[in-house]
Amino acid sequence: MFKESEIFKEKLDIDVSIIINVHNQPLSLKLALRSLLNQDFRGFQEVIVADDGSSSNIFSELHQDFDKAGIPLKYVWQQDRGMRENVSFNNGIRLARGNYLLFLAGDMVPNLDLVKKHMETHIQPKLIVAGNRNWRGEINPVIFESLDYKPIRVVLHDLEYQWQTDEMSKRRELGENEKRKQWLHSKNPWRAAFACNLSVPNNPEVEFDESYVGWGNYDQELAYRLHANYDYHTIYREDIHAYHLESPDSVANVYRTKKHEDIVNYLRNTCYFFDKCPGLEIEEVFFGFARLQLDRDTDRWVVVEKPTNKLSTSQLEQKVREVRDWLSAHGVYSST
Repeated sequence: MFKESEIFKEKLDIDVSIIINVHNQPLSLKLALRSLLNQDFRGFQEVIVADDGSSSNIFSELHQDFDKAGIPLKYVWQQDRGMRENVSFNNGIRLARGNYLLFLAGDMVPNLDLVKKHMETHIQPKLIVAGNRNWRGEINPVIFESLDYKPIRVVLHDLEYQWQTDEMSKRRELGENEKRKQWLHSKNPWRAAFACNLSVPNNPEVEFDESYVGWGNYDQELAYRLHANYDYHTIYREDIHAYHLESPDSVANVYRTKKHEDIVNYLRNTCYFFDKCPGLEIEEVFFGFARLQLDRDTDRWVVVEKPTNKLSTSQLEQKVREVRDWLSAHGVYSST
C-alpha cells in the first residue's frame, strides 16, 4: 500500500512529460534539449528521449547535457527495424510520469514558451493541443556550429526572425498551416493534430497503434480514435512554435526518399488508416497516390512527376484498387 501511494504521488508531482522521438538527429536534438532545459514554464517537467534505432550513440554524445540537467531526463532506445516512430513514442509513454504528455519530433527545436503555451491551453479535460511546425530547412555540422555557440534565446530569435529560409520550406510551412486550419473547421478537426508538436492528457487510451511501419498517418489515427471513441477535441495554435531543422540522414517522406520499400509501407499505412477511420473521403486520404506508379517491368513502385491535372474521383478510385490488389497479392495488406 505504501509503494502504490508513493507512485501515485510521484505522478502527480510532474505536470508534463516531454517525449522526443529521435532517429539520427543529434544536432537538432542538442538544440531541442537546450531549449527544453530553459523553458519559461514554471511547473515540474521531465524529458524523455525515445530513440528509434539511431546508428550513432546519441546518449553518449549528450551525456553531459543529461548530467547537468535540472529536471529529470530519461533515454530509451529500440532496435532499428525500419521507421517505427509510433512504437518509439509508446516507449516514452510507458516511462512517463506526468499528468500530460507533450510529443516532439527529433527535428523540432521548441521555442522557450512552447511548454507553457501547451499547458495553459489544457483548460478542460480531453483536449488535443497541436502546435505549429515552422520549416527552416536542413541542419548540418556547419549550420549547427553557427548556432551552438550562441545562447539559446539568441538561437531561437534567429530561427524566428533572421533565418534565410529556402523557398521549398516556406511553401511547406504555408501550405501545411493553411491545410491544418481548414481541417480544424471541417467535420474532421482531429486531422490538424500532428505528433511532431502535440500535447494530450496522460490517460490510458493515449497509445499509438503499433501496426504502422514507415512514414504516414499513425498520429492522425490516434487523433481520430481519441475523437471518435473518447470524445476528445482538437485545438490548433499556430503561435506554439517549434522550428523544423531537418537532418539529411533522417528524411522519411517517400516522395523524397523514392525507395520502393518506403513507398510500399506508405501505401499500406494509408489503406490501413482509411479502413480504420470510417467517414473519410477518398480524395482527402489518397490524394498522394497520384504521384506513385507501379513499374510493370520491375514490379516496383516509383515516384513520378505531379500530374498536370488533378485525378478525377473515378481515376483515384481505380488507383486505390490497383494499390490494394498489389498489396494483397504480395501479402502486404488486405482489408478483409
